[in-house]
Amino acid sequence: MLMYRARRCPKCQYYVGYSVAQPFHGTPEAAVDSFCLNCNYQLPVRAVLRGRNYSERPRTNKPAGASQRANDFHGAARLNAPPVTRISEPPAQPVNYPRDLRAIGQELEKRRFTTFNLKCSGDAYFVWSTESIAPSSLGDLPSTEGESGAPFCSGNAEDPAMKMLLDRIVGFQFNADEVERLERQGVQNRRRESGVSNNSRLSHLLRTVGEQVYRRNQRLLAIAWQERRIGVVAETTTGRCEMNVLRSDNLYDLWVRMYLQRSH
Repeated sequence: MLMYRARRCPKCQYYVGYSVAQPFHGTPEAAVDSFCLNCNYQLPVRAVLRGRNYSERPRTNKPAGASQRANDFHGAARLNAPPVTRISEPPAQPVNYPRDLRAIGQELEKRRFTTFNLKCSGDAYFVWSTESIAPSSLGDLPSTEGESGAPFCSGNAEDPAMKMLLDRIVGFQFNADEVERLERQGVQNRRRESGVSNNSRLSHLLRTVGEQVYRRNQRLLAIAWQERRIGVVAETTTGRCEMNVLRSDNLYDLWVRMYLQRSH
């Protein structure tokens, strides 16, 4: 598993992962690796120079005792200030990513999605497949909101070229109610099934991704699903945006370990 810092792509508004390698011995130059999970955009930076910047702070000529008098004044003000009542907000309910992604994965299995991008915004998920179009063409896509579970529609596109592009994109948006409906339907289907679970099913692997994000108490931002590589973008509790890139076989191993833990 590879770890990258992440930021919004300036070209398609998806996510760019970037990392700075350790510099070679005896040189301050360090290579920068970057790529967008959606359009393959690369940051216009190939290397950075590591080092320290020594800068002298400007000296100020303060009269003797000025700092002590200022400290005494601020200390007295704090003693005379009224007590501050802190109102603590209740913690936000964590999103059940394992359940949501498993439900969405079951729907994508029916629609035979093999490579796709997923973007999470609040309790809504937008998924689109880019198999039939060039990735560089996605940079001009407008932000679109549609009915939950409904196909990505180009009916409002005025530009003929843009309309032709949108017609070739297969995408769906799932809100909280739609995810709940898919989960209930999936529970009924699993009750009718028998035998050993198939670890190569998309719904199981997506659930594994959601479990990893949920256990780390992170906020899911995006998933880029390819045949041999899966990119997961999440925000940590400190507000740091990170991207984890896993190979498919690594994800299979994680699912097996989670399956064995639930069995015992």
